[in-house]
Amino acid sequence: MLADRRRRGFGHCLCLLVILLGVVLPASTPPLWWRKGRPREILGSRAEAELLSQLAVLLMPDEPIAELFRNFPCERCQDWGSSTLSPDLAAYGVLRKANAALFIEYDGHYRHLAPAGLTGDMRKTEALLRFAPAGSLVVRIAHEQREWEDRSVNVVVDCWPAGHGPSLLRALRQVGSALLQRCSGKLRPFIASRLQNTSTEEWVSKKANTFSRDAAIAGVSERSGNSSRRLKLQEHFQDSMQLTASKTDTVIAKFPRVLGLSIEANLKPTVESIKGLGLNQRQVAKVIATFPPVLGLGIEANLKPTVEWIKGLGLNQRQVAKVIATFPPVLGLSIEANLKPTVEWIKGLGLSQTQVAKVIMQHPQVLGLSIKANLKPTVEWIKGLGLSQTQVAKVIMQRPHALGLSIEANLKPTVEWIKGLGLNQRQVAKVIATFPPVLGLSIEANLKPTVEWIKGLGLSQTQVAKVIMQRPQTFGYSIEANLKPTVEWIKGLGLSQQQVAKVIATFPPVLGLSIEANLKPTVEWIKGLGLSQRQVAKVIATFSPVLGYSIEPNLSIKYLLLQQYFPGQQAANCLARVPRLWSYSRARLQHRLHVLQSQ
Repeated sequence: MLADRRRRGFGHCLCLLVILLGVVLPASTPPLWWRKGRPREILGSRAEAELLSQLAVLLMPDEPIAELFRNFPCERCQDWGSSTLSPDLAAYGVLRKANAALFIEYDGHYRHLAPAGLTGDMRKTEALLRFAPAGSLVVRIAHEQREWEDRSVNVVVDCWPAGHGPSLLRALRQVGSALLQRCSGKLRPFIASRLQNTSTEEWVSKKANTFSRDAAIAGVSERSGNSSRRLKLQEHFQDSMQLTASKTDTVIAKFPRVLGLSIEANLKPTVESIKGLGLNQRQVAKVIATFPPVLGLGIEANLKPTVEWIKGLGLNQRQVAKVIATFPPVLGLSIEANLKPTVEWIKGLGLSQTQVAKVIMQHPQVLGLSIKANLKPTVEWIKGLGLSQTQVAKVIMQRPHALGLSIEANLKPTVEWIKGLGLNQRQVAKVIATFPPVLGLSIEANLKPTVEWIKGLGLSQTQVAKVIMQRPQTFGYSIEANLKPTVEWIKGLGLSQQQVAKVIATFPPVLGLSIEANLKPTVEWIKGLGLSQRQVAKVIATFSPVLGYSIEPNLSIKYLLLQQYFPGQQAANCLARVPRLWSYSRARLQHRLHVLQSQ
């Protein structure tokens, strides 16, 4: 009996010891998900290696640091087109949940703040959580706060100079503090204790420093076969797309994972798929140089669905090719998270499906803009100038580029400058509603030179303001190609400089009329009535809007009507003396002539 009690007591103690060890020690046998992975040879950046190697020592001090930088096989799906998952850092045995994974991503590069980068990061978070057991955690470390809906724990740390221990320690402490505040209930006690110690101890692992110094970095180190892969990639891009070695290096720097992709199994099929959209060799090269992550996208899971979706907006194959060539990052945007919401939002401004398609074709970059951070504030600001909802829709349709302009750096200065010409708020609103492209013109390169040139013709500041208000399209005309030739041609009719200034001040649209298609035919027709050159010049100087009237539906009908009352040359002479008669409607002119005849 006593022996049985002792055996039972020993059994209870053993169970208690096992329980206690389970609380304080990581699992001795790695979980299945971990065993599926393999250490990778190349890390993404030196900063990633410096910070994450320190965290590796903190989280799993008995494990070789290199083991925590792993690649894992995974199934391709619509949101993750690759068969490989490469978390920046992976750890097990650090969370309370049995077999749970802790993935840490370092998002220090500026591309993680761009729409395409945010979308890619969200996709990766979801892919990691799908791959790992329940209770797993994804932590993302960045240098700026990001407003997004991502199922990760976001940590913001200060930047640090490469190799600077004190700055690196500060960033490490910021990570530890954030994890303790936001994940303390999920961390095992001994991990929480280690993180707590970093806040008081001057602790930086020498082992981690050595590892980060010697690590093979994508685009930098030539260790572990990286040099041969780089050379093969340079040869491939040079032969297939005429990309220079330096441009290939830029591609690698922007997208280090390209070094791990197979030329035959990944790169060639992807490039052929892009080329098959209708892009020429030069455009395909531009797509890859501009947006290297396209090389890692799945053809079936990413590229084809995105292209079909864009085509479904109402664009033909040629237009889709143009969209991709103009804005390659569109291929990396999520249909559900980015493209659909953006298009629906634009449509909600009052644009039809056809108009939305036109906006996308003209300025596909709009698809990469954040609704909350860019589109909404810009539209509200434009509306605040005094434009109606219909006018705002017209601005977006005619000048979608305005949506990508900075309010403070571009829009506000332009509007204030136009107002400074002598226009009130209502008139400024009318200028923008009439000629939306004015918002994208440079003050120094376009607006100022045009105004100074018009003023140099002899117009006063008030007259210049009137020209802009009546014909804001004037800002879009080239001085050398449009304005100068038109003014010289009008002057060549026999008008003085003062008369030319009066013509422009009275009828600003004359500056936009084609000499060959409008002005010459009109003047020749007037001269053909039997008027001398001097009389023609007087007609233009006295009533310049005549230059904007069409011959058949207007000038000719009025002349024929006058001939019924003033036969022969009398009708032409009458118009030479009172050219304003051409501005009367046919009914009004006929009534006046009838009254005159009856007297």
